[in-house]
Amino acid sequence: MLRSIIDSPGWANNILKDPVFMESIYSIALAYSTDGVNPFRSGQYTLWPLAFKVLNLPPTLASSTALIILGGVVHGPKKPKTLQAYQLLIADEFAAGRRGLKSTSPCGNYTIHFSTKLVLTTADGPANGLMLNQQTANAAWGCIKCTIMGTYCLHRQLYGQVRRYLPLDHRYRVDPSFGTPEIRPPPEKRTLATTRRHAAYAELQKAAGLKAATFTERTQVAARTHTHTHTHTHMHAHTPTQFTPHVPGWQGAVLPGHARLFQLHRG
Repeated sequence: MLRSIIDSPGWANNILKDPVFMESIYSIALAYSTDGVNPFRSGQYTLWPLAFKVLNLPPTLASSTALIILGGVVHGPKKPKTLQAYQLLIADEFAAGRRGLKSTSPCGNYTIHFSTKLVLTTADGPANGLMLNQQTANAAWGCIKCTIMGTYCLHRQLYGQVRRYLPLDHRYRVDPSFGTPEIRPPPEKRTLATTRRHAAYAELQKAAGLKAATFTERTQVAARTHTHTHTHTHMHAHTPTQFTPHVPGWQGAVLPGHARLFQLHRG
């Protein structure tokens, strides 16, 4: 039975087997979370607290409001379009903490050395998209886990292809009641390398002053990606106009702020 994250296999693999983190009993494992709050009964004014939870405390203490760390508050008359400027600062803090910090012991008699590590992030659907700096709702590539492309219908994106996750010999793959047989393998998952390619593609488009790709252009990119799934493993772009990505286009782009957090999360 899992009473908290400390009892999970992920904790054992990512924390207990991390020599840098386990070097000091004072090291801190953190979870990052954000969500929008409307402080008034009417209007669109929002507050977005950037909060951190200390995971390597006893469960009753870890969830205590008094021990939640408030890293910052983003506020304004409307929902922010991006959190990247703030998340870059957070990424810098985590990078410094990963290299090692020192402070005075609780009793004040000696100096202690410790490190910090970002273990997980939590958010609901809309906040997750904002945290990732990715358009999720109604985007051509709106999934934060894979690269399945949506189908535009009735003024919205529909994400089907769920049968691709079934075993290749599952009867639902060829069941005529679901339409045409599904013989494709599971879709490619988003990885750190994918995140970096998305960020590079977004930066190239931004530097060239290009707007978001049209649906037709993104469809063509997806067709080339599907046809040459394993052909392009590295980017070879001399100019933005010559760049043909092996990943979805602008609407699935993840900019550097979260890419750095993602790297710290994985590393």
